[in-house]
Amino acid sequence: MSTTSRELSQSFRADLMNGLLTPVLHLVRADHTLSLNIRNEYMNICYRGGNLAKISRENGGGYTFEFDQITGM
Repeated sequence: MSTTSRELSQSFRADLMNGLLTPVLHLVRADHTLSLNIRNEYMNICYRGGNLAKISRENGGGYTFEFDQITGM
């Protein structure tokens, strides 16, 4: 049985709460159709259960946003 870590580093968490990623947090909190799912050193933003974007921390301290293609709309 494998266990999955669902946590962010202290610096990632700080950027989410009071830094570069704070606008993302505010956007998700303001829209009841979005959810923010924390994984091991990355987050997913989901829309009604489907993944929209993955936000990962880069080694240099920046972030990468990967967006999923939405079909059927």
